[in-house]
Amino acid sequence: MTRATFALFEGRFEEAKELIAQAVTLGVRAQASDAVLSYRVQLFTLHLHSGSLGEVEDVLRSSITEYPARPMFRCMLAYLLTESAREAEAGVLFDELADDRFAALPMTNEWLFSLSFLGDVAHRLHDRERANILYELLLPFAARNACTADYIATGSVSRPLGVAATTMTRWDDAERHFEDALRMNTKMGARPWSAWTTCDWAEMLLHRDGPGDGERAVELLARAVETAHQLGMTALLKRAAALGKRGGDTVREARVSAATPAVFRRDGEFWSVAYERDTFRLKDSKGLRYLARVLGEPGREFHALDLVAGERGVVSVAGSAEPGLASLSLGDAGATLDTQAKAEYRRRLDELEGELDEARASATRSGPRAQKRNGISSCASWPAQSVSAAEIAGWDPRPSARASASRGRSAPRSLASASTVRRSATTSNGRSARGRSAPTHRTRAHRSTGEYGFRVVDVWESEDAVRRFGDVLIPILRELGVEGEPEIYPTHSFVSA
Repeated sequence: MTRATFALFEGRFEEAKELIAQAVTLGVRAQASDAVLSYRVQLFTLHLHSGSLGEVEDVLRSSITEYPARPMFRCMLAYLLTESAREAEAGVLFDELADDRFAALPMTNEWLFSLSFLGDVAHRLHDRERANILYELLLPFAARNACTADYIATGSVSRPLGVAATTMTRWDDAERHFEDALRMNTKMGARPWSAWTTCDWAEMLLHRDGPGDGERAVELLARAVETAHQLGMTALLKRAAALGKRGGDTVREARVSAATPAVFRRDGEFWSVAYERDTFRLKDSKGLRYLARVLGEPGREFHALDLVAGERGVVSVAGSAEPGLASLSLGDAGATLDTQAKAEYRRRLDELEGELDEARASATRSGPRAQKRNGISSCASWPAQSVSAAEIAGWDPRPSARASASRGRSAPRSLASASTVRRSATTSNGRSARGRSAPTHRTRAHRSTGEYGFRVVDVWESEDAVRRFGDVLIPILRELGVEGEPEIYPTHSFVSA
């Protein structure tokens, strides 16, 4: 309920409508009488701004019967009748309320905003005597916000004081009160009541009709109408149109120009959009924020990345061909290949093709027959990191790139390690740098890639031979960042094709 009050007070009417419905649904479970009373007061406030008070007349009349000790509902009905141009009915009700200096209204937390509504009623009925009484009653509270603790707030009390002073033609007092009310309502963020204040002030200036009053009234009406368009305050727009007819050609021209502002503004979770005679609100979205930025800088061309960067944080692009171009950092795609790196890639590809040709030739010589060897004692599977086919394509042979990879990119490190291990290990054993001959006592070696990574399996004549070779290989693997120990297990027979 309190959230609905704030939404109404700040002009977030669509949100307020939803909150009012939620509040009464929850409230009736706890304390139905208070929940229904608050619901009806907030519903009245919502329709007051939207210009559809006629929809709640039956609700107000029922409330007068159901809550006889709450005269605020009679004050609201009197306001509704004057806004509906039913002055005779409003006058009868107003007389009842005004008897004995408005003694019918007890000084509860509803007293202040109830009198505020009656200030507007006295003005519409041109009742100077009652306006004077209301002025005296309200004056000590000029710096207050007319509200209850939870379900309604009608802005600065200085606004109804300005209305009452206007009714009594006390122009200087009226102008002072309107100025104070506008300052206070603006400070509180009460946009609807700020708009009503500027409209009331404009009406006062048109009545006074002094030097410069017409021009000042035009300016105030323009401000009021702009806010009314943004918030969807149909009642105020109708009132401004009526003042334009009353004020002559100058005000009519101002009304037309002010009634058609181009507005594209974010108000919380919604955007207010107005153009020519159309006005509406849209739920906040990323696209609307992009559009707002484009509209906010007319004449400037935006790159699509500029708009995205505005949402996520800007990273300048050095050496951009377009001044002011900015984009997001999309991560490191890896170092650019230089001539040396490309040569290393070609050399490595040649090595792989040579080994593949040798393997094919060996398979051809062996033929389809199977060979069985006995007496082989051990098989070793050496530690290696998991490597995918995509990561093989990304291996960077440059030392600087491998150093970088070892700090944070495991896949290139794995492949660099595999190449370096082969060269280092064979050199340590007096073998060719291309690794064509196997270490002593190693009978067979098998290397393969599969779904789960890269695997090396050696077959040795004895476990001692495996461990001697491990004494050379393991330190090299450690230096290159490859963790783990070889898996050693006995073999009883070995079949190769």
